[in-house]
Amino acid sequence: MSNNLAVLLAIMAGLTLIFSSLRMRKRVDKAGKNEYRLRTHTRELSAAIRLIATECLHMKRQLIRMAEEYDRIGLDSENIKEKIVEAEKIDRRIYVLDDRRTLADLTWNAVITHANYRTHHSPAATKELHENWQLGRRFIVWALDRERALDKINSRLPKEQGFAVVELEQRKEEAP
Repeated sequence: MSNNLAVLLAIMAGLTLIFSSLRMRKRVDKAGKNEYRLRTHTRELSAAIRLIATECLHMKRQLIRMAEEYDRIGLDSENIKEKIVEAEKIDRRIYVLDDRRTLADLTWNAVITHANYRTHHSPAATKELHENWQLGRRFIVWALDRERALDKINSRLPKEQGFAVVELEQRKEEAP
């Protein structure tokens, strides 16, 4: 009987070894599958990180370009503002020399200058007014023809007092 017991114990020990080795084999297989899954996941994460890094690089370059364009637009804006300020310095008013007119009168645009307005006419005139006369003031004159328009101008702003007609053109009337 002790012989049977020894055989039985040996069989049980062998079965235990077989089941243990089978369990170990399953664990090793499971660990291999987990390792494969983790390596695959690591490769996927690495690819995603590279993609994000590439996007970040493109976005950084785009941000630099946008900052440069913003600076350029700011400079352009400043230049435009300066041009507007310069343009606003020019007197764009049109003065009416004489409001008397007939239906037969034509409309004339005249530019009249005076080189030394402050000296000859108004010592208290501002610098802007003096420069305005030097650059030329624009007037509307109504007269039948060019000679009568010049006569009207000369009667109000005589050549003898330093006024000069730089330009005199008939205004093209727009049809209503």
